[in-house]
Amino acid sequence: MSELAQKLWSSREVKKPEGADFLDRAFLDSLRVAESVGVGGTPLKLYNDVIQRGRTEPITEGDFPPEELNALRQIIERKIQSSGATEGQIDYPDYEGTDLSPAALGGFQYQSSPEGIAITDRYDFNTERGDVNDNSLGKRLLAALVAQKAYASHLGRRFIPPGKGVDVRINLGGKPQPWSWQGSARKCPNGLPIASGTWGRHQIRITRP
Repeated sequence: MSELAQKLWSSREVKKPEGADFLDRAFLDSLRVAESVGVGGTPLKLYNDVIQRGRTEPITEGDFPPEELNALRQIIERKIQSSGATEGQIDYPDYEGTDLSPAALGGFQYQSSPEGIAITDRYDFNTERGDVNDNSLGKRLLAALVAQKAYASHLGRRFIPPGKGVDVRINLGGKPQPWSWQGSARKCPNGLPIASGTWGRHQIRITRP
């Protein structure tokens, strides 16, 4: 059996959402194969986790690589700077100017505090953003061929409607502490300094040899 055939076969062993017909199942199979060959990144992995693998545990910072977490921080800090609000809503237009796809999380709530930045949301599919609102076979088939993102969203709205998805609990933490010296120093009789203080996160004490 070829490698591609093995991927297709293994994808069929994933439990499909209840109510999925043959076209839905074929399309979902193709998304599983795409993920297995490295296409789609974090958005596709999360989609397959929730829609196909039945994930129930919250989505956390562990689901994102460092560069995407940095992009989330950039989006939120830019929002805070423009709005002056340390908590609020991020929506699709706020992703502009970053490399992070809105498909990863969509809109979400944020809160910034001295302890860091927290993201809370529910991974579901907004009915107001649908491009394929007709469940007819013909329109779904056309979307599966030429508008895959729209069809994926259509399936998401059918199987994970608003309020029925998975919790999102992402902790971005605080900003890295600057590497600056804070402390005191004095000279011992031989001219060598004796100092104690902090350098970044590290406690440092320099004493006479």
